[in-house]
Amino acid sequence: MTETLTGVPVNGATVTSGSNSVQSASGGAFTFDLSVSSARVAVTAPGYLSRETTITAGRDVSVDIIHDAPPFSLVFYRQMARNTWEGGMALPLRVLPAAPAFYLQTKGLTSESISALAQTTRSIVSAFTGGRFTVTTFETGVETRPERAGWVVIELVDDPAERWCGRAFVGASAGHIWMNTADDACLARGSLDEGVLSHEIGHALGFWHLDFQNALMHGEFELHHRTLTDGERYHASIAYQRFAGNRDVDVDANNVGPRSVTTDRVLIVD
Repeated sequence: MTETLTGVPVNGATVTSGSNSVQSASGGAFTFDLSVSSARVAVTAPGYLSRETTITAGRDVSVDIIHDAPPFSLVFYRQMARNTWEGGMALPLRVLPAAPAFYLQTKGLTSESISALAQTTRSIVSAFTGGRFTVTTFETGVETRPERAGWVVIELVDDPAERWCGRAFVGASAGHIWMNTADDACLARGSLDEGVLSHEIGHALGFWHLDFQNALMHGEFELHHRTLTDGERYHASIAYQRFAGNRDVDVDANNVGPRSVTTDRVLIVD
């Protein structure tokens, strides 16, 4: 067993499968002989969150578990990754299965603004995923573009009738972000606010609102910081060590793997 982010071995963990239980060997590894090709196991260790996952038969299987000690906060993690602040009930993770590509509609934007928004997109995707994902492609054009799997479309909307800055599907395989250009509160220097875009990309990557007023993902725009906080960066990185469908507290879906994807679509408005 190893710690999720650092990879440091966790000694003294217990691995249970049905009625069988073994102690981890030195260095955090364990041997589990199975008569079937795979099995569900529960991994526990003092000071760590228990994890339920599927392992394949063989030797020297390793499972990473989350250290339940600062800077980790289960309250923060549940709000950010599972929507417990606004939604109440802890939802399964909605993280993306693969690095996304982006299309930015640029009608009315200056070249300086386009460049800044492209840089923001690249840096925030890497930050939100702990460096696991980088933007595969960043394309621009004046026209709108249909949604398609593996892409996040950033569309500009002129909507003076409603007070909103951004909208986004949360962790959708075919992502979509809408940015409102009609409200001055949503703009910076007369153009799209990079902080608003960072917030909406957070939603597109599968994250929810936080009840922490210094957080980029706080639900009230006036309280936003324009950069990701250390707490958000840390907990988002943990979420991206799991796949979509992982349930509270740390229960992997039965068919866990890089092809795991969230199929329903949830729209959030800021």
